[in-house]
Order: sequence, then C-alpha cells, then structure tokens
Amino acid sequence: MVGPRPDGRNGETRTAHGKRRQHRRSPLSPDLEQRPTEPPPLGDPRRATTSRHPSDPYLHGEAAMPRGKRTGKTQGKPAHQLLFSEALRQQKHPPAEDPAPLPRTSMADDTQGATMDRILQEISAVSRKLEGMDSAMEALTAETRSMCLDIAGFQSQISGLDQRVATVETQVASWTAKDQELLHLRSKLTDLEDRSRRNNVRFLGFPEGIEGADIFSYLRETLPKLQL
Repeated sequence: MVGPRPDGRNGETRTAHGKRRQHRRSPLSPDLEQRPTEPPPLGDPRRATTSRHPSDPYLHGEAAMPRGKRTGKTQGKPAHQLLFSEALRQQKHPPAEDPAPLPRTSMADDTQGATMDRILQEISAVSRKLEGMDSAMEALTAETRSMCLDIAGFQSQISGLDQRVATVETQVASWTAKDQELLHLRSKLTDLEDRSRRNNVRFLGFPEGIEGADIFSYLRETLPKLQL
C-alpha cells in the first residue's frame, strides 16, 4: 500500500488506486492544518506519534504501524481523537528549539580588539621615533669620532708645545744667570774705575811747579780759597 499523495484540493487525498478520500476538517488551530502534508518517511518510528495531518495512512488504518509502537492507549481510537491528543501534548511539551548561535564577536571582544589596535598603533609610533633616534645617534657618533680625531691631533700639538716651552724655560733660566753675572761684573768694573780715578786728579789753571816740594800742603791752603 503506497502512502497518499496530495493533489492540491482542499480536504482530499488520492490513494494508490486513484480513489479520492474526503476528510473532515480538524477542530484544531489553523496553523496545525497549514503544516506540510507530506508524511514522514517510511520506517520512521516517530511517524505514528508525530503526524498531525488527517491524511496519515497510519492513523486511518491504510498502513500498519511499526512494531513496538502500538500501545493500549492509542489502539482503537479515532483519528480525530489521536490528533487532538497529539496537539495537546505538543502544547504542554513543545519541542526544544535549538539555541540561537552565539555571535562571533561580543562587545568585550570588540573593546579588546580596539585596545589591541590602539596598542599596536602606539608601538608603531614608538618604533618610528626609535628609528629617528637611531639615525640621530649615528650622526652624533660620527661627529664624536671626528671630534676624537681632532682632539688627538690637538694633544700631539700640545705635546710639541710643551717640549718647546721646556726648552725656552731652560734658556731663560740660563739667560737670567748670565744677566746676574753681567750685573756683578759691571759693579766690579765701576768700582775699579773709581779706584783708578782717585789717584789721577788733574787741576787746570795752575802754573807748572807752583806746588813746590809739598803738593798736599799747597792744595790744603789753596783749595779753600778757590771759588767754584
């Protein structure tokens, strides 16, 4: 026996032999009647308990229920009672819906991502500053090396000047000693001249031989009378 095939007419289904079957409208809510009319696949154990359409062949006796699914409560009951009982059970115990998928990103993740972006930007800025400082340090190092070379040249020149100054100081000390010796010799010469002139006095304007035999007595008497 093949399951019924819906042909699009309200409340009618067509069996495998082409016979039309008219169904009574179910007193259930319209949303239950508007569900898809295609029954579950054959061999599904839930087909006898989850079917809500009045054209289910298992409910109308057109197909045998799977073994192990017949119970004393459902055996022998009309189709509309089974549908009504199934609707009440679905209302009391609705099927668990799948939980909504969690969003991929939350507010905390967005905040953390923004913070990480800001930190990366700051690190990039610091890296650029460090690169600039590296170039400045390289230039400063080159200038320092040049200054070190200049200072080394100055040190060599200063060493030569020190030697020359030492030589000059030695010469000055020698000249000072010679100057002192020269001054001493000059004083001695002056003393000798004075001593030599003391015994070599000349008097002008006196006739020759006027002093007589004692020149000292004549000068002692004559010099006080002279008008200088």
